[in-house]
Amino acid sequence: MRNRGKKVSMDPYDILGVRPNAGRDEIELAYKGRRSQYHPDRYAQSDAETQAWATGKMQEVNQAYRVLNEPQTRAEFDQRAASARSGSRSPPVPEPQTSAEVGIPDVASILLKPEWEWFHDNMYARPKIPRKKLEGAISSYAPTVSPRDVLVLLDDTVFGGAKEGLLVTGDAIYCKQKFEAPRRILFRDIRLVEPGSHSRVMINGEEFFKADVVEHLAMLTFSARLANALSSSPSSSPTGRASGEANSPYAGSSAERLLTIHRQALGALRSGLEDGALLIDTLIDRQMLCVAEHSSELKAALEAFQKQRRGPIDAYVVELSLAILLMLHYYGLSGLPRSFKELFGEDFSDLHEFSNAYKGEFQKAFSRVFGRGLETEEDIRMTSLMFFHRDGEADGIDLKKPRRDVLFHIMSSMGLSEVSCQKLIRQCEGHTGAWLEAFIEGDKGPENWSKHDRAQGRRSSRSESPPPQSPPPRQTTLREALKGMRFNAEPLERVFVTPNIPLKKLNGALGSYGYGLHPKEVIALIDNTLFGGAADGVLITESEIRTKAPFEPSDARLWMDVSEIAAEGKYVYIEGRRFAELNMPDQRDLRQLFGVVNRHLQDRN
Repeated sequence: MRNRGKKVSMDPYDILGVRPNAGRDEIELAYKGRRSQYHPDRYAQSDAETQAWATGKMQEVNQAYRVLNEPQTRAEFDQRAASARSGSRSPPVPEPQTSAEVGIPDVASILLKPEWEWFHDNMYARPKIPRKKLEGAISSYAPTVSPRDVLVLLDDTVFGGAKEGLLVTGDAIYCKQKFEAPRRILFRDIRLVEPGSHSRVMINGEEFFKADVVEHLAMLTFSARLANALSSSPSSSPTGRASGEANSPYAGSSAERLLTIHRQALGALRSGLEDGALLIDTLIDRQMLCVAEHSSELKAALEAFQKQRRGPIDAYVVELSLAILLMLHYYGLSGLPRSFKELFGEDFSDLHEFSNAYKGEFQKAFSRVFGRGLETEEDIRMTSLMFFHRDGEADGIDLKKPRRDVLFHIMSSMGLSEVSCQKLIRQCEGHTGAWLEAFIEGDKGPENWSKHDRAQGRRSSRSESPPPQSPPPRQTTLREALKGMRFNAEPLERVFVTPNIPLKKLNGALGSYGYGLHPKEVIALIDNTLFGGAADGVLITESEIRTKAPFEPSDARLWMDVSEIAAEGKYVYIEGRRFAELNMPDQRDLRQLFGVVNRHLQDRN
């Protein structure tokens, strides 16, 4: 600021003309009136002295509004005012802090980089933001923002009025969707930005904005660039975080950057492949979440050798995590039944192509976040190749030892404990098995089985060898076991089974304790909140069960590690130990739901 050392001696309540106990709406209305009265554009044709006067008044109004608009700064001013009432002077209005002082990253220098062209339709960056669009957006959902502060604008209207859309300033993001109230979030409250499906921007694990007009690729570009701009923010440290992030098991750790990159890569993969990824995207997602749980262990091992490396240690943690993921992923695929591989025939290589596409997108996202490529790219490629085939296959690399042992040895050499290695391998095998069940259950499964049967029929007509035996009947999935369930507590339901899970409850649960889960993975939801927000309760998927109690961290168990589950009264027990306390649902519904789940577990075992 030009007058950096001066303090404004006037009271912000006097500047805006509001009462000391004025509410938020009154302050907003007063600010708009003062802004209209003193805006420099109103005096564009006046002499220089009048323009300078209007500019000074506008700065006072903006400064007063910043103080009264934020509860913390308003409380600080009121406290100083109370202690200064015995004197004759009003307490000075505090100077607004610069981005560096409050730990906000200089996003302008990153979002407006010359090499980043904002070439997508309906997406604009300063100084190429059309004036009418800028005025439309500000008047609709960001009335406190000065046009000079807008860095990027997304126009999500059909006719170009920009009344709905999104804009970014130097310290916050503003947005408005059709028929919804405007929203704003400060950079200091953001811990994670990632692209979502169907043109969504996800912030802190929740949907912040969904575009109807701006194309999905443009939203992916925007999300990736914003995540890059915020990735070096000091506010990402544990001391500068919002209290709500305690629900994320990865907050403040190396895993956060890993999962930021993973989400960007996964979003790009899903966007490019639409519905043709054979569920491999879901398998990769589940496996990467398991790997992310051990990032702190990898970091501790790397810190012992940090003197031999340059750059942030988190970059090396991310590289090692990618290597571990790909080894586990290919190891799991190599262990699929031979009958399944024969069923696929030459198309089995498609699975590896999709995995390779994810790796390519991961490399791009890594480069955006850390500003360099993978230093261990060749090592990652070679270690992955070791696990393309199972032991004894002619096309595979002869490792002289069982591949499971080799995988265990490599992960141990990277710094993981014996327990961690065993757990990761077991989880990987479990997720691959669950993927196989889900794949066969899906639309592509029967089609490929029929295709395989026809191919076998053609072979048998040319050969006297007996046809292959039909594959053994598959087990019922948990989704199938719960399908069609109805509960006693209607219309005050608290227990829901897909496809009858209310979207708002699903979003509330995923945002609170469903970190890393895709909405389509959720089979059942139990809402244990008083007002129905579902931030506490239970989530059930094909591979795990999660729970969260009020004011407590979430807990989760993999089904592969569970042999028995039961509901007695308001409590849920896993193998005789209390897992969850659910006060709000009807106890009959709990017994009904977990009775079916337990029978499924017994049939599986």
